[in-house]
Amino acid sequence: MKLINSMKYWILILIAILSGCKGDNIILVNPIEEAQQNRHELLIQKLEDANADDVMVVAHRAVWDDAPENSIKSIEDAIALGVDMVELDVRMTSDGVLILMHDESIDRMTDGSGEVTNMTLEEIRAHKLRNRNGGVITEFSVPTLEEAMLAAKDKILVRIDKAHSLGVLDKVYEVLEATETIDHACILVSQSFTSGNVVFEWRDIVDNVYFSPGVDADGVKGPGQVAGWMQYPKAVVIESSFADDENITIDWRNIRAQGARIMVYTGSSGSSGGHDDDVSLTNIDEGYGWLIDRGVNMIQTDQSAYLLNYLRLRGLHD
Repeated sequence: MKLINSMKYWILILIAILSGCKGDNIILVNPIEEAQQNRHELLIQKLEDANADDVMVVAHRAVWDDAPENSIKSIEDAIALGVDMVELDVRMTSDGVLILMHDESIDRMTDGSGEVTNMTLEEIRAHKLRNRNGGVITEFSVPTLEEAMLAAKDKILVRIDKAHSLGVLDKVYEVLEATETIDHACILVSQSFTSGNVVFEWRDIVDNVYFSPGVDADGVKGPGQVAGWMQYPKAVVIESSFADDENITIDWRNIRAQGARIMVYTGSSGSSGGHDDDVSLTNIDEGYGWLIDRGVNMIQTDQSAYLLNYLRLRGLHD
């Protein structure tokens, strides 16, 4: 086998020389690297194919089994694992830089303390991130959104949280433009926001960036929320939150037929009707399986590897 691979290599060299190329100009492309560079295009196709039965996996705060949440390492781990999208939280420093941090302060996730809005990027960078969700101190620093988007570029999609609630979508959009990753991002919009409010506040952006609005799937407002969002082509993911699985008021398969994937966050029992990560770890068919069998084709989880293995066994993920 080594001899055959060696012969193939030298045949490629010979073809290039016979084609008039000089040896020092020959570029041999690694098919694996090329596939990684084009992966985001395939993921975009998946994202826009709402009727597909394959289930997309969203890593909540990226994959933080062996890395700090919302860190570059957690994004890289998600890419290596084969996750489709990472969910990241943004906050703005006192000097106007968007960083990744879930909490209002850096207390839980770093070896320092202080409110993000009262600290400069340099002051925050002076501290190191803690592992997982606030454990052992690591060598990693708090990343900026720009650094995160560059780490994700061409390799994975990004679901951006808190841009809506903090009113910084304009700043987020500037980062996406600068890093040429507008098509990589999907902006989370909570169910307290209406489609009209988003259009009013972000009129120049709503048609350019994918949105992931939340809806109250087991409440009386659910159908109206869905109807409002489905007017916009970029609302490609409807996040369905529900506590009561016997009183779901929206039709997931009908929403998919209109062009949006259905996503459920399984990190919380209250947002997934009890069909969450914890249940799935002991009875996976009652957890992830229950959701998938009823039309959910996107799951945001804290158990990415476990979910991926299950989906691959069912033929629902590559």
